[in-house]
Amino acid sequence: MPAHTSDLQTPSAYEQEEESTESEEDSQRDEVPHSVKVTRVIDDGTQSFFWRTHSVTVLICMLAVFLYVALIEEPKNDINYNTKRGILACIVAFCLFGMTQAKDGPFTRPHPAFWRLVLCLSVVYELALVYMLFQSLDDARQLMKHFDPELGEPLPERSYAEDCRFYDPEPHQDGHFHNFWEKCDVFIWGHLFGWWAKMLMVRDYWLCNVISILFEVLEYTLEHQLPNFAECWWDHWLLDAVICNGLGIWLGMKTLNYLNASTYHWRGLWSINTYSGKLKRMMMQFTPYSWTEFEWHPTESLNRWIFVILLVCFFLVAELNCFYLKFVLWIPPPHYVNFTRLVLLVPVGAVAIREAYQYLNDPADGSSHVRYRLLDHFLPDTPDLDNLVLFRETLSEIQKEADDASQSGASPDIFQQDIQKYILQADKNNEPRRSHETGDDHKKIRPTTDDDKRQIFNQIKEQTLER
Repeated sequence: MPAHTSDLQTPSAYEQEEESTESEEDSQRDEVPHSVKVTRVIDDGTQSFFWRTHSVTVLICMLAVFLYVALIEEPKNDINYNTKRGILACIVAFCLFGMTQAKDGPFTRPHPAFWRLVLCLSVVYELALVYMLFQSLDDARQLMKHFDPELGEPLPERSYAEDCRFYDPEPHQDGHFHNFWEKCDVFIWGHLFGWWAKMLMVRDYWLCNVISILFEVLEYTLEHQLPNFAECWWDHWLLDAVICNGLGIWLGMKTLNYLNASTYHWRGLWSINTYSGKLKRMMMQFTPYSWTEFEWHPTESLNRWIFVILLVCFFLVAELNCFYLKFVLWIPPPHYVNFTRLVLLVPVGAVAIREAYQYLNDPADGSSHVRYRLLDHFLPDTPDLDNLVLFRETLSEIQKEADDASQSGASPDIFQQDIQKYILQADKNNEPRRSHETGDDHKKIRPTTDDDKRQIFNQIKEQTLER
């Protein structure tokens, strides 16, 4: 789901000038750093009931619910039910507190309270990752049963590289391109819409293509750990990189061109006379207040180069976490837990990249919330929290992978695993295959024995250590 974004020059949620002139807007645009290009915004400054503080109203509603539970509702003697409901009540209370008391971020549409809710849910997710970090692998997997009793069971391994023939000359019920159509599952739409949303976050055509290509390289590198990373060459570069990712990036670029060329003119709802105009204004509330064009300029200075490199690294780690979390915790790809996590990370990532870009171009800007330290005030800022969530996910995956390797007796030496994998693959390729035409067996070399495999492995390892 794409994130609706706005600009740092957006008025505050509850403090906004009642009148604004075009000359003042032009002077504000002149003060913006040269790398930050903001669209033209005209706002009459109208404030409505929904943009005012409602702390007392929220407090009264919370107290009413607590009084009902304490005095009227009949308790149930079910520890599992009471525990889950108590945890859910704590999360709701924390989110309501944050929606009324947390500071505003860079975005205000559709409402600042929505982005405060995103911040609070990010904190809750971070606390859940901290708790899971201190659990064993089996306990972490069994914890997932609280979301769905069917979770916590081993997942069937699926590889997309069994038959890499793009065109099969032999007759098949699905046609000669049946291998290609078998790879076209529901995940191609995830690639398409995912990269459309990422393009709206990064707002740079070439940077998104670099991230897309590097992730395909990571899939090659890590296919010995994740079986679903094993894909055919045309699946990597044609179906994923060119068609799905490329089309999503292209659609995102077209969307950016439209947003960059638009003039944002905002009027109060009650100042519009027609019902159609009021309805259109209500729908426009879910669009950006203004738009900022990103120009990263990584080669302009060493600091910008390092900053962009770190941004790419964080992006790739976040992409890998999507696959490793479901692999380690035994969560099926189409499960709603995976979908919920991705939906949460889209607005969190949008805010983090927007503030990171503002910090890169103007570190001294007081409107930027980026400080790049772990704790700031009672609630951390979104980019700090996003990095914290990212590192916590990675630490949890590393810990659970090591625990899984120790339980299964697998060697923790990745070098040794890679060599064994290549030897077994070479042995598999040398196995006899039967010709469909003659029925004869063909083989290039004789299959290696266990002693030969061990000898080849020791030779390769000694040569590598000598180098």
